[in-house]
Amino acid sequence: QKNQKCLLDSYNKHLFKKNIYSNFITEYGKRFSGKITRVNKNGELTIMKANKQEVIYSENKIRFET
Repeated sequence: QKNQKCLLDSYNKHLFKKNIYSNFITEYGKRFSGKITRVNKNGELTIMKANKQEVIYSENKIRFET
């Protein structure tokens, strides 16, 4: 349990583009701006949108806009 928390904390410290506003596209094609704030133990990303709303996305439900 303790090792799992340490691993998750370490992973969150090294998230790609953490706390940097980026453009995203949802699986339905909706575009928005936000920043990744953390990942949980299930691998779900928490993203804070430009309007300060926090939204959780599971794997393959969102991607960076290129």
